[in-house]
Amino acid sequence: MKRIGLGIGVLVGLAGHSVLIGLDYVLCRLFFWKKNVIFACYNFLNSRLLLALFGKDRIRAFNNLAISGRVQSFLLPPDTPFEVTVQLKNISDRMIRIPPNSISFFGQEGPLRLGTSHPRDRDSVFYCDRWESRNRILSFGEIVLKEQESIPLTCTLKTPPSVGTYHESFGLVYESFMWLNDQCVVEVDVEVVPASRG
Repeated sequence: MKRIGLGIGVLVGLAGHSVLIGLDYVLCRLFFWKKNVIFACYNFLNSRLLLALFGKDRIRAFNNLAISGRVQSFLLPPDTPFEVTVQLKNISDRMIRIPPNSISFFGQEGPLRLGTSHPRDRDSVFYCDRWESRNRILSFGEIVLKEQESIPLTCTLKTPPSVGTYHESFGLVYESFMWLNDQCVVEVDVEVVPASRG
């Protein structure tokens, strides 16, 4: 009788274990399905929220603008104005429109500007009187870039009065809103030498 009881107990235990495994499998599959649905809904709603708050033009600009000719080097005498020209490119397959000013959920925002970066918003040693301020070189009017289209951007800098080696970084910023990605950063290296060597 003990052996029969033990055998019945083992069978019941195995059957219960199988039921639990099956239930666990069903619950895992159900949860996995629900998790994927929830995650997909979250991504959809989050993308729509970003577009509603920030505007499709700025989101496209953040993701799909790039600057070519980002690293430039110069050998110049002190206190000398010089120009830096780069190409601003739309690297997407859609048109990008950059408005001169914009209004979003956060209120009035300024234009797209070229400003000092890395670190941001500091005074530049290359400041000249053509700039808007010591950390903003220029503002852009309305820009419309077709897919894969590029336009030249030219700005004027001025070498410091002292001989030495100087480095500067400039980036694109939607004023009072956000800085664009690091593909839109220009690096300038200048060796300032005595005028006789310039």
